[in-house]
Amino acid sequence: YWGRQVVFTAGKEGAFRYLLTVIITIVGEESVLVYSKRNMRAKAVALEKNIAFEMINLAVIDGVVSQEEYEVILDFILNNARLDDQIKVTLLKALLRKRPIKYPVPPEGYADRDKKRLLAEVERVAKADKLSILKKREALKVLEETLALTSSYRTQLELAPHTEVHSWDLMQQN
Repeated sequence: YWGRQVVFTAGKEGAFRYLLTVIITIVGEESVLVYSKRNMRAKAVALEKNIAFEMINLAVIDGVVSQEEYEVILDFILNNARLDDQIKVTLLKALLRKRPIKYPVPPEGYADRDKKRLLAEVERVAKADKLSILKKREALKVLEETLALTSSYRTQLELAPHTEVHSWDLMQQN
């Protein structure tokens, strides 16, 4: 009798403790999701990553990334406090591959402020490379259509000559 009583009491107490632990864990996780700002941070990080991806895409459009473009992109990636180290390494690897990157655009789109910031950061890359103007102009035009904004820098590039000097050709001449 006493053996069954001890086993029954210990089992009941263990099951009760396990049930309370599960309940407290679920409530804790939900409260962290509700009261923390992780979701806001995730949106901000996604925006920063998309800006970096778009900067990289514009830089590698002609197959050659100039020193000035590297400086602008590295400055943005390495000095961005919102990006953690793993994301920075991923972005730098993407830059070294020198191929355009496809990235997910948020389904709700960007806020107007975020669109302007994205376009401004991408324009910095376009301004840094003076050699491949026509390809940059076309890429900025596509980005403008996507964001439904107008780039002030692209309108300046409209005055560029139609005979483009390719970065690679110029580097081979030196």
